[in-house]
Amino acid sequence: MQKTTYQAIRHLLPQNFEHYQRLEGRYFLLHEGDLHLKQTLELDFDKVNKLAGLPPENEEYCAAIIVTGSLYANNIYNGQTDGAVDLLVSGNLTARNIVVGGQHIYVAGNLTVQDFYWGHYNHGELSVEGNISIRFFMATDYRYDRRRFRIEEDVDIQYALYEDAVEEEIAEAVVLKNLVQPQLLADPNDIEEFWSWSVWPNDTFFQTVLAGKTVLLPPEQVKLAPILLRAYESVLAQAPFLFADTQMSLTNLHRFTQDPEFPMLASRYDDDSRRFEYWHDDIYRRISHKDQRIVVYFERKDDTALLGEEENGEFTVAFRQLDSTDWYYTNTEDAPQEYAFFQQQWMLLQQEYSGFVHFRHHFLEKVSIAKFEELLALPVVKQQYSDYYAEDSQLYTCGMFDYCFRQESEDESALIQVWYDRSDESKLLHFQVKRGCVRIYTQDGDDPDSYAEVEFNEVKQYQRAITAFEILYASLTRK
Repeated sequence: MQKTTYQAIRHLLPQNFEHYQRLEGRYFLLHEGDLHLKQTLELDFDKVNKLAGLPPENEEYCAAIIVTGSLYANNIYNGQTDGAVDLLVSGNLTARNIVVGGQHIYVAGNLTVQDFYWGHYNHGELSVEGNISIRFFMATDYRYDRRRFRIEEDVDIQYALYEDAVEEEIAEAVVLKNLVQPQLLADPNDIEEFWSWSVWPNDTFFQTVLAGKTVLLPPEQVKLAPILLRAYESVLAQAPFLFADTQMSLTNLHRFTQDPEFPMLASRYDDDSRRFEYWHDDIYRRISHKDQRIVVYFERKDDTALLGEEENGEFTVAFRQLDSTDWYYTNTEDAPQEYAFFQQQWMLLQQEYSGFVHFRHHFLEKVSIAKFEELLALPVVKQQYSDYYAEDSQLYTCGMFDYCFRQESEDESALIQVWYDRSDESKLLHFQVKRGCVRIYTQDGDDPDSYAEVEFNEVKQYQRAITAFEILYASLTRK
């Protein structure tokens, strides 16, 4: 690599890198053509100084390493995430493991990481112009193109952990415990707070990366099926919009209750009505259908109720105060604030309804009747794990989940039950086939009155159910 200046390499920089000219006293390392590295490429300032033939403590720091061709590295690493040397590659970047933070990683071509890419801390950023292929991607307060990763736009990732996880999920660490070599993870008893995925890798983990070795288990030892445990929004981002437009019209009103989407989501009541309803923050939303009447209803907690329906062949909006029974028809002139609120909620309902339908299809694809019946028919399940009512019934354990099974009988339907915290009996899910598909239910301990289907807007529960089911299916069918 050749030590050079900003003026000498400015023509090689991509757009939006003009800030380098303000970094007085910084140098650049340039490699022209392809670069093959067997050793770990360390991007900490002192390590790059050494690479440039300077004392590690030299006050003149490197701004960036620039490779005008493709870079093939074993591991890429830096330990100081407050700031580190940028890496700019004009071609493709291929590596086994990348554990970085504190700098800009820019790839004009394709990025291929055979095992693990972990980006940590918001001083670091990843930008890739071409395709992205990573076995396991983890981001902890790290900058990258979130939308692109979530909708998998030219992105091929087998496993992913993003920063929007809750403490409970981080403590369970299902993916990390299934993929990372166990000796490289911290003892959970030594972790004071599960605030980020970054609490899990121990000192040996980083030493392994520095030594040029991989941190993941080989694929044949991984029981977890190659699934993307992405956030719910990634599925919603792919949801087709089911409506002609966002207008408050009779056409769009009737679209809410069309088959087959509305029966997938709505519950049937004793008065022969069907309703799909849920809370979102402080707003209650409901679509109801009885006979020929379709009503879209919004209720603002402790404030106002609004509804939209067909009246005399036109779409009408009415509102009332919650402490009153009197409804008032409204428009932009009579009650502009209420009308504007209804318009806003109408568009949000359209978007969320489209997302719920898409996510329902996603769930039924992952948790199908065929897979459900296949699991219950396995000899090992029938012989060892189906003594459902016995106090000492044997549980099937995989990762952080415990499973038990109930076979179908004359009196009862088949069931798969999963605990994700055996110390708390409320943290369990039931999979059952009802009304033509697999549905999930919760129950608080032994209280039968608390048995209820999980609402479709219970994002974490459905994501957890998909994860638990796929782990179970992958584990049992591979045996």
